[in-house]
Order: sequence, then structure tokens, then C-alpha cells
Amino acid sequence: MNNFITSFSALLPYPMWQKFMMLAVIVVAILGLYIFLSWVPLNEDIVRAESDLERITKQVSENQLKAQDLDRKKKEFEGLERSLKVALSMLPTKSEIPKLLKNITWAGKQSGLVFKKFKPGREKNKKQNFYADMPIDIEVYGSFKDSIAFLSKIGELPRIVDMQRLSLKRASKEDKNMEMTGRAMTYRFIESGDANK
Repeated sequence: MNNFITSFSALLPYPMWQKFMMLAVIVVAILGLYIFLSWVPLNEDIVRAESDLERITKQVSENQLKAQDLDRKKKEFEGLERSLKVALSMLPTKSEIPKLLKNITWAGKQSGLVFKKFKPGREKNKKQNFYADMPIDIEVYGSFKDSIAFLSKIGELPRIVDMQRLSLKRASKEDKNMEMTGRAMTYRFIESGDANK
């Protein structure tokens, strides 16, 4: 303890203003250390926390806007699902193709046409394996009115059948009937098991 007091006894002969100056330097040094070691890191944490709070508040407000729009999105999703079901109902699956081919021949026979050629072609996958084209080359014989009735019945089928490359000509000079040739293009939905084949 005497050593402690003797170390301060060296300060006693200095004038009072120098003693206050040394005390002020010591206090400023202690405050500087406190600010540097404690207050600055704490302030950085506060700034970081405030920016996190601002970011989270922004996310909450965005999510609240999305939540308010959720009912509309659900209705929109349900509408899209119904549209998809309608679209898929127009694309037959592989098991429905024979029935569709029968419907096409039935439409021709009901219209009074005689089929000279009915040749389904090889199907080709399209659009990232979503659907496949299936061409059917046809040649029919009958009156102009019967040919138009046939095309009308094809258009009324519940499945998509696109008539392409149609050609209509008189069968012969003496015959009033017509020969119609063309390609009926139908489309098939590729089921998930078929997509990899």
C-alpha cells in the first residue's frame, strides 16, 4: 500500500492545473476505451438489428398483400384447373384412339361417303412430350353435300381433329360424285408412362 501512495506522491509537487489535465487525459482515455470496446460494437448490433427489422417488416407487409390476394389466386387456380381438364378431355389418351378412329369412319359413313382409303400414320411426340400428332390419310367418295356433311361431323366430335391438305375433285367426267383426299390430324395426350418411350 505504501508503494501505491509513494507512486502518487510524485504528482503532489505539480501545480493543480497539471493535475486536472492528467486527470482529464485519464478520464478521456477510459471513455475512449469504453466507446471503442463497448459502445461501437453495441451500436453496430443496433444498426444491424434495425436493418433486419426493416427487412422483416417489408417481408411481412409483402406477405400480408399476398395473403389478401390468396382468395383471388385460389379462384384463378381453380379456373385454370377446370380449363386444363377441358383441354385434356379434348386430347384422347392412347386407349381412346381406336374409338376416335371409329368415330371418324362413322362420321363418313353417316354422311353417305364411301372410304377408299383410311390409313392411320405413325404418331410423333411434340412440345416437350405433352402431346403426340397422329395423322390419318383419308380418301372418300361421295357427293359434294356428303363431303361437307362429313367435315361438319368431324368438327362436332368431342376430340380435336384437324383436317389438312384437303383436295376435292370430280371422280370422273360422267360421275357427279366427288373424291376428297386429305389428312385428318388428331392429337393424343401423352400419359406420364408414355413420355419416356
